[in-house]
Amino acid sequence: MKIRVWQKDYDLVDETILNAGEFTRVKPGLYHSFEGLEDGVAFELYWAEFNHDDIQRETVGHLKEQGRSNLVRLDDKKKR
Repeated sequence: MKIRVWQKDYDLVDETILNAGEFTRVKPGLYHSFEGLEDGVAFELYWAEFNHDDIQRETVGHLKEQGRSNLVRLDDKKKR
């Protein structure tokens, strides 16, 4: 499979040839395309990377045991 990636930093298109079992990563926000050079199966996976600073939390959830069942709940903010 041939992967083409249009870069923002320079006026060229990067090309990568992948063989069976290989993979590559395309940075977010870059235009890219795929071309099958032989018959086969390909998967395009999207991965959201965790960033603990991406949101501001008002409450924090935790596991509380009550009797025989476990409940996940959010505690209210502590009153000042």
